[in-house]
Amino acid sequence: AAPTPAAARGGGGSGGGGSGKVQRGTAVRGGNKKDASSGGVGDPTATPAVDTLSTLHSLRTNLRRTRHILSAASSWDSTLSSIPGLLSAQNLSEAVVALSNLERGEKALSGGMPGRTERKEELARIRTNIEVLLRPQLLHALNKMDTRLGPL
Repeated sequence: AAPTPAAARGGGGSGGGGSGKVQRGTAVRGGNKKDASSGGVGDPTATPAVDTLSTLHSLRTNLRRTRHILSAASSWDSTLSSIPGLLSAQNLSEAVVALSNLERGEKALSGGMPGRTERKEELARIRTNIEVLLRPQLLHALNKMDTRLGPL
């Protein structure tokens, strides 16, 4: 006879502690024997393990995504505030690196974080500022070149 749900949980009811243990032990042994004869398919101990691994994997993925978002959010303001100083000092290579960091951060923050429009506007403003400062250097480099870059 199959054990009652209370006996399987170890509850047992008024039958006494001994009979509950016997029924619980019988149910577990019977389940293992049945599963062993079927090659382990549908093993009740494997399903919770797989479910636990799946849950842990999802948790790890979500924690990594959260860490990436929090890192982007925490560095956004400091990186943004460093750019005017870099541009005024004509340190364009570091300004471009900072812009690249901001763009990566914006991608991380774009998944539902508020302020996306403002972030996009700031990125566009910074790109324009860098372009304005780079234009004379690019024109000078192009005018100074004596060779052609390829078929035009």
